[in-house]
Amino acid sequence: MIRWSRIPWGWLAVPRFSLLAFGYIRLGSAVFSRAAWIAVPVAPVLLIVVRAVRGVRVSIWNVMTYSLAVYATVAIMDGGYPWYKKALLAVLALTPIQSIANAVDRADRRRDQRRRDAAATSLNGEVASGVTDVGRYAVYLRPFASTDRLEAQPQKGDLDLGETPTHLDLERVLTRTLHNDCPLVALGREGEIYEGAGRIQVSDDEWQRTVTRLSDRATMFLIIPSGHPGTLWELKSLAASPLLTRTLLVMPEEPRGTPSGVIGVSEEDRLFDVGVIRYNHSEHTYDIPADWASARAAVDKFGIHLPAYSPAGALFVIDPASGDVKAIAPLALAVLARRTVRPGDTMPPGAVALAPPAQNESQGRFRSSNNRRRPHPRMGAGRRRGRLPDVGSHG
Repeated sequence: MIRWSRIPWGWLAVPRFSLLAFGYIRLGSAVFSRAAWIAVPVAPVLLIVVRAVRGVRVSIWNVMTYSLAVYATVAIMDGGYPWYKKALLAVLALTPIQSIANAVDRADRRRDQRRRDAAATSLNGEVASGVTDVGRYAVYLRPFASTDRLEAQPQKGDLDLGETPTHLDLERVLTRTLHNDCPLVALGREGEIYEGAGRIQVSDDEWQRTVTRLSDRATMFLIIPSGHPGTLWELKSLAASPLLTRTLLVMPEEPRGTPSGVIGVSEEDRLFDVGVIRYNHSEHTYDIPADWASARAAVDKFGIHLPAYSPAGALFVIDPASGDVKAIAPLALAVLARRTVRPGDTMPPGAVALAPPAQNESQGRFRSSNNRRRPHPRMGAGRRRGRLPDVGSHG
């Protein structure tokens, strides 16, 4: 069966400038001109496909502005103008049009994030009111300091031509990978990230009860260990219950440049290289190795033995009986062409127990039920009923 989510659609949607130049030189202006005009009707279709794979609904305004920008780009490139007129038109006309197309595309993703937030809030209400069948979902636990600060792709230097450094967060990759089968929910503030897990906003007095309540129905947990008190409480609670068998632990990778000898492929998180949200090292990173060392020392006291930190990151599961690592696989999203987290690809089968244990079974601070359910109906995940997400590595 074709795994549509594995195909690097982004390469088709936004061709690189170097490929355009090579095609123009090798094919000749006449042949290349006809090929370029084919992109005008094809590009909007690819846009819809790419965004659908990532769980984003494309608005009619997005299609219209993108189509206009592609048409303007081809028209200026193939207009027969002298090079200086093309440069002037690119600055005065093309750049504003492409910036508007980017802004509309980001608005679509922010709108979808608001939908995920609303669905997560509704899910929390249903769980609190005792609704039995709320569908599958995964609880994403992390230190709040890591929000939008877990870089998942290599960053280019200022001298790398044709590349605009942009930020791709690990949470965004997790959300895109699991949105069809087991959508992510997390505690947090609405609007703190424009593409990520559905946010549930609660008070400081309620957050522990909310996590405990959500765990009762959760299909699985994804947690980023940290030395912060809140995350330590979550880890300690999981360690004291059978829910640790349904927990995938994530070691974030350290931000870095493209490794030597590896062709860098940055995920295009925009339609055009203008009007983009640039990567900012101070805003999109935090001290991951130091936080990991703090977490490692703290959780060792209650029986969880975290592995030493690796700059490549890792996905792993803990054996509840011994507290040692049961299975581990590198994360290493920075060296992948298609960045998606598919744990089932390299983790041993059954490394993470997705099926909840029997209802009313004692689980320490947490409890769970025994139904293998469809994804939560309001979280955009009802099309693949009966299929649980892969758990354990990346594809």
